[in-house]
Order: sequence, then structure tokens, then C-alpha cells
Amino acid sequence: MAAKVGLGAIAADKGCRIEQAQTAWAEFRAVLRIYDPAQSEDADAAKIDPKDVPYKLTFDELGADAVLTTDKHLVRMGVAVIKTAPTEALRDYARARAA
Repeated sequence: MAAKVGLGAIAADKGCRIEQAQTAWAEFRAVLRIYDPAQSEDADAAKIDPKDVPYKLTFDELGADAVLTTDKHLVRMGVAVIKTAPTEALRDYARARAA
């Protein structure tokens, strides 16, 4: 499980003041949309890793093309994954899909 990192640690890592990190977080949070899948269960996926079921359901319900993750359980559940973020390629792909 990934460790939680506070804004103070992020600010220190990025070399900015905590106020700048707080402002950036507030701006990001304003456009962040949390999705709760309509379904709550997938028995086959739960056998692999019950904690990952909401991610698989979200992938299925939204018709996503892939999930950015290194979690091997999602692959076993049949979720298409991208293991590293090729930033420019993802940007170009998103733009092409939106057109």
C-alpha cells in the first residue's frame, strides 16, 4: 500500500512554499470528479483482489481504454493497463479521442 504524502512533503520535494502547494491542490480539487461505480460487486474480480474491484468496475462502466497502474491484479482481471505515463503520447491520444 502506498504511503500517504502530505502537502508539506510535496512542497519540500518540489521546492515551493506550502501555500503554493495548497493553492495548486485547491485548483486541482475543484476539477476533480469522484466516480462511484453503479455496481458494487464482481465475484470473479473479488477472488483476485477485493480491494481492486471498484477500479475494475469503474473501468468497465466508463468504457475506459486503459488504467494507469502497475497493479498486476487489474491485469489478471482483464483490465487494460498502461504501466508508465508517456505524457506526450497520452496528451495526443486524449486530444484525438476528443475531436
